Amino acid sequence: MADASSAEVRDKLLGNVLGFSHNVTSIIPLVNVLLAGAAGSGKSALLNTLHTIFMVRGHLSDIVEQGQAATDGQMTNRLFKTQFKLNQSDVARLAEERGVRLDDRAAHIMPWSLWDTMGFHDANLDSINLRAMLSGRMLSGHPLTQGGDNEDKHFLRDNPGPQHAVHCVIATVAAPQAKDPVVQQNIIQLRRRLHERRTPYLVALTKIDLLGADVKVADVVRELAHDVGIRACNIYPVELYGENPDVVVGDPKIETPVLRLLWAALCAAEDRLRHSQAAEPVSFDAAVGVAADCPKYPGSPM
Repeated sequence: MADASSAEVRDKLLGNVLGFSHNVTSIIPLVNVLLAGAAGSGKSALLNTLHTIFMVRGHLSDIVEQGQAATDGQMTNRLFKTQFKLNQSDVARLAEERGVRLDDRAAHIMPWSLWDTMGFHDANLDSINLRAMLSGRMLSGHPLTQGGDNEDKHFLRDNPGPQHAVHCVIATVAAPQAKDPVVQQNIIQLRRRLHERRTPYLVALTKIDLLGADVKVADVVRELAHDVGIRACNIYPVELYGENPDVVVGDPKIETPVLRLLWAALCAAEDRLRHSQAAEPVSFDAAVGVAADCPKYPGSPM
């Protein structure tokens, strides 16, 4: 059984996420977070884990799916955008805390979305048309195939705006493959591509339960950070529901790191949008993946 302090941290992070209020600009009604990584690295499992965390505690009344999830066996083969809809009691509580009325349909939907996509199978990010995703040109439901020429005009937006773009990326890396040269090259390419767009990113280190007994997670984090050129504090080790049969649903030791990762991603996206609205240029640190003058995000693991 998890200790009380762990449960308290989990509950505080959950409250932060449920109460996240995106107020940077009315032009961008929600923040978009893309899940990216190698096939089988835990993107869909991360999405499902968050759904379980919210659903088990009764915070969800529904999932708002912009398009239908599609898989080929265990592989996601369409761009899949998801939002979560709060139950009525949470909406009423948040309305009271903020001193405003939240009685329309939009108020029930959390102001952020998670995008699940096909995994990388080689060291070529263009194989899944990453540029079209990041810009917001690719609509939910777009079929994905390996190969650069995979655009379907029926699922493309002609003139995407900042509200359609990806505002933060969570890159998933399976811990046992953290030293794989192809995996590392993908992360390096992704980091450079996101730096071009000034899009913040974090790394979710998944499948940590599969590491050998003599391997320390902290060592894997430190070595991965060094190898791919990012800071260790932006790598979040997580276990996910569905990956480890011994994991019990509701365990704060599982849920706290996942919520900490999501909260950091939302804060990073919000900070990026805030800077984009400012008149002064943003000081951007490629090694951090966020604005260099940004304070450490609440719940940071290090």
